[in-house]
Amino acid sequence: MNITVIGAGQGGLATAGHLTLKGHKVTLWNRSLEKLQALKKIGSITMGGVINGTVQLSAITSNLEEAIKGADIISIMITADGYESIAIKMAPYLEDGQKVLLNSAGLGGALLFQATLRGTGYCPKITVAEADNCIYVCRSPEISKSLIKSIKKIICFSVLPLDQAQGFLDVIHNLYPQFQLVDDPLVNGIRHVNAAVHTAGVILNAERIKRKENFNFYTEGITPAIGSYIEMLEKERIAVAEKLGISTQTTRQWLHSVYNLPMDELYKMLQNHNAYSEDILAPKTFQHRFILEEVPAKMVPQLDIARILDIPQPLTTKIANKACELTGIDLFASGRTVEKLGLTEEDICRYAEQGIAPCLERISVQ
Repeated sequence: MNITVIGAGQGGLATAGHLTLKGHKVTLWNRSLEKLQALKKIGSITMGGVINGTVQLSAITSNLEEAIKGADIISIMITADGYESIAIKMAPYLEDGQKVLLNSAGLGGALLFQATLRGTGYCPKITVAEADNCIYVCRSPEISKSLIKSIKKIICFSVLPLDQAQGFLDVIHNLYPQFQLVDDPLVNGIRHVNAAVHTAGVILNAERIKRKENFNFYTEGITPAIGSYIEMLEKERIAVAEKLGISTQTTRQWLHSVYNLPMDELYKMLQNHNAYSEDILAPKTFQHRFILEEVPAKMVPQLDIARILDIPQPLTTKIANKACELTGIDLFASGRTVEKLGLTEEDICRYAEQGIAPCLERISVQ
């Protein structure tokens, strides 16, 4: 298959290298020409960890039209807070029949992507899927090196339009047999557990981060007390899921299902996860994706849905407000609202009673 990877960060390098090793023709796009020039000069990506080998990509480019042309699958590996921007840039070049995969899409990523495309006036007949998580636990120790420490056992994903889901599943299983289909584009986002761990982990370690301390984010930053706080925080996400009729997991249940870790306290489960045990340092700044991605793409839409359904969210609100204070950014203003997802307050109320179908029926005739 012809695959285009959008974004040459840690996840992008891992995806491009791994899928090339699987025999696919991979083009890597990145907006930073400087990084691409360094990659081109080296000429290859060296894979390490659970995947090993050295690969040469089909193409490395900062020209988006060139990158997208002829691609069967476009795997978007930028952070979820950049989906509106990349959708606008991609819109003129997308071709009928192409499949777009949003990795770690946040809450309503596929809905947002499609609503943004509609707003551009371009209407390509494409299929958009969103995964609940990046499949790789990976690092990029050097610009042309990818260290994949672990590959998740289960990735849930949903597809829009719904009637294209089985076809997308058949194709994606050639790349990742771990993908499991869910039939609701809000399910993945509301099930996603990382926002609580990442954002609360940063904010509750704020003084250490201000001092730019070196400490492992998961095994040293998530203390027993912080682990307990995270579990209280995620009860608010679960309350929203229950009101919408969505079955979800706690962080501990997710760690058990994805990594096969024995069930225990959250703190102990993180301590016992080999992929988290080394070289994962806490951020040295609050201008980090653990806040800049997680709050606007996950917490803000959760809070907007909760507002409509009258579900109290005191801890989530407190964490999101503190994130705004520490970053100096109004993350609510840039965040995903129900309106940005192409939905209405009435849609959300009907969703709680009838599921997603009426909402998608309304959107499909716009």
